[in-house]
Amino acid sequence: MLLLAQTALFNHSCRPNAAVYAHESEDELVQVRLLRDVQQGQEIAICYDSSLHKMPKQRRQALLHSRWGFECGCPRCTTQSDQVDALLTATRADLASAQLAVLELEFERSATVAETATRAATDVLQTGATSDVSSAEVASATAGLTNSIKSLRVLLVQAEGLMDVTHWRMQHTLKLTCVCLWLQHMMLPHALRTDDFDPDLGFSEAPDIAQLRRLLHVALAAEAATSPALHPMRLELYGMWQGLPQTGDEWKTGGVFDDLDRLSALWHHADAPLSSPDVWNAPLGS
Repeated sequence: MLLLAQTALFNHSCRPNAAVYAHESEDELVQVRLLRDVQQGQEIAICYDSSLHKMPKQRRQALLHSRWGFECGCPRCTTQSDQVDALLTATRADLASAQLAVLELEFERSATVAETATRAATDVLQTGATSDVSSAEVASATAGLTNSIKSLRVLLVQAEGLMDVTHWRMQHTLKLTCVCLWLQHMMLPHALRTDDFDPDLGFSEAPDIAQLRRLLHVALAAEAATSPALHPMRLELYGMWQGLPQTGDEWKTGGVFDDLDRLSALWHHADAPLSSPDVWNAPLGS
């Protein structure tokens, strides 16, 4: 969440046409970039918290009211049937309400534990970048990530077939699992052996990296159905993908990143036409 003098002048929308990003070179600056084409005279609106875009109407409005004290009247909240909201709440037709309630509690509990673990690991990494970190702190943070990954994996298996992968709980859990695996990779770096390569499995010493690559593939495929291509949460996952070392099994998860590869090039070449069909395929969530 950002509270900046100039960005605070933008109004909120749960279907924004722009988003706020951290500046690539200046820590105290941000960038506001369009998510889709804007017509002359059309208001530019942002989502006050990018995670709100991935929540169904009832939860979005509750958070907006509690944090900012207003009831959202954007087109997405006032329409009777929003296609993205339908995807974010998609479950099996015969899923009992009691069964769904149990799953919801498990998702909430696991998310709370995982978010605590990611904060602890991030603190250790940030502290370690400027000063010494004790081995006990590293071990504790690593154990927290490992336990969270196990719990999130179990939950994803339990929910498979009961909730669509586009369900907001599934997407949130997939993202948390990716973040935990990414932080684990950052905290436990290891050299990949180039003499132990299998064309099907990749490097035998990189199972966690291969797992993260597969999960990113699933998570970003779900994101593509519900988010604009340049949505901050989608770019966060794509950034992990770009930062992974090569393991030899990249061919298994190609394709879903093609539009992001093109848009990443656009990001660094602002003079390219955003509406060009060669570089822009507006997803459902746009």
